[in-house]
Amino acid sequence: MKYWLVQHGEKSYNEHPDLIGKGMNDKRGLNEIQRIEVGDIVVYKIEDMRFRGIFKVVEKIGKWGKDSWKDVWVLRIEPVLLPKSPVDFRSIAKDLKWKVYQGITADSMNENDFERIRDFIKEHLEEPKLKVDHNAIRDRLQKIGDYEGKYTETEYRTEIGNIDVVWKRTKASIPSHAIEVQIRGNLHQALAKLQYAWEIWSSKPILVTTKDQIGDATKILRASFSRMESVARIVDWQEFTPIYEAHEKLASAKSMTKLDIFD
Repeated sequence: MKYWLVQHGEKSYNEHPDLIGKGMNDKRGLNEIQRIEVGDIVVYKIEDMRFRGIFKVVEKIGKWGKDSWKDVWVLRIEPVLLPKSPVDFRSIAKDLKWKVYQGITADSMNENDFERIRDFIKEHLEEPKLKVDHNAIRDRLQKIGDYEGKYTETEYRTEIGNIDVVWKRTKASIPSHAIEVQIRGNLHQALAKLQYAWEIWSSKPILVTTKDQIGDATKILRASFSRMESVARIVDWQEFTPIYEAHEKLASAKSMTKLDIFD
């Protein structure tokens, strides 16, 4: 696999976002782009020192022969990193020693420059804003327990307060897992409930919180609840998302089949 810098117009990208190429009259650019192979990675540069994104070559097509691209030799591409809008890279041009690439419409890149560009584009990707909702997370954890074949309850009553979620091996048994969801509340109180469940029922204590609170929760666990430190788990709530989504996808697939073997 090789890395390439290819310049093409923004108008061209808007016309054919799955293609990149060089005009048949651009002798040097044409010669370079014809060297690019399937599986190679292309940094797509457009006007005004902007990156459109990073793409993987999936097909060598050759001369397109259609529409405004009829005299363009093209490759089919798929996005690897695609920001919502082009990224201005003038701030890192000096680091890249951009003069090496200036004026070039298609050329190979060294791996260090590619990685610098890749990391720069990653910094400018708009990450989806995830809603952190206590009850929604609690309900998902209950659903995961259901999918895992556990008997589950939310707001499980104890002498020191309700535990958000418990999983049990049978309906009548004591909780095998005690789970507290703590997004913005009292970490100490949540850990106290978990220690209670661990001491009374030997439940596995699990604190589900946000990534930025894991450090504080760990300190409190070590300072005030050290007896259960070796068995307690402190987990970022987002780690449960792929597990939940995989269970949902499997359940959906089962519901659509005509087989009755899953009952």
